Amino acid sequence: MRVLHLETAESTQDECFRLLESCRAVAVRADVQTRGRGRHGSRWHSPPGGLWLSVGLIGADGLACAVAGPVAVCEALAPYLPSPALIRPPNDVFHSGKKLAGVLVEKRGDKVVTGFGINLYQEVFPPELNAVSLKQLGGTGFNLENVAERVIAGFTGLLEMPLRAIISKYNGYLMGLGKRVRVGEAEGRFMGLSEDGFVIGEIVIPVGRFTGMEIVE
Repeated sequence: MRVLHLETAESTQDECFRLLESCRAVAVRADVQTRGRGRHGSRWHSPPGGLWLSVGLIGADGLACAVAGPVAVCEALAPYLPSPALIRPPNDVFHSGKKLAGVLVEKRGDKVVTGFGINLYQEVFPPELNAVSLKQLGGTGFNLENVAERVIAGFTGLLEMPLRAIISKYNGYLMGLGKRVRVGEAEGRFMGLSEDGFVIGEIVIPVGRFTGMEIVE
């Protein structure tokens, strides 16, 4: 896989889509993004000190990427954390009640790009983000390059597994599993992710429509 490092990019997602016109697999990392984005087009805070990385693949399965992405982050950061990070569904990674990372999957035709935003060295965040960095959590012995390598290797390795196996790993990191939760008008016992979507009691919510989960018990 070609890996490109940029000092500044408007969006590593867009760079990946552009590069996939001439290759089948590429990763782009930027020190700063000026127009980084999250789910539903929200702005992604991307200053120096974080890992802003996108992995583009031709013909990848979008759901597999969406499930493998947060797992890859949890596994990549595990050696540097005092306790495991958890996935706040569908795509955020939390530790100590604050957001440590997020994952975004976008598809255009046969091009699938998975973006990773991981807070590593930052010490100050806008208060509305409820964010935390690996450094603030006491992480040591890491740098941007080795975390990027671990994420890319872990992510691509997970994609070689059957979807059911990736989902099993995902559910192992899931926040709120077995608890009573509310998502929109749906409320019930949270049974985790299946191949059809997130299961709350008897209700199945597709991954793309799952947002704003509240734990009520």
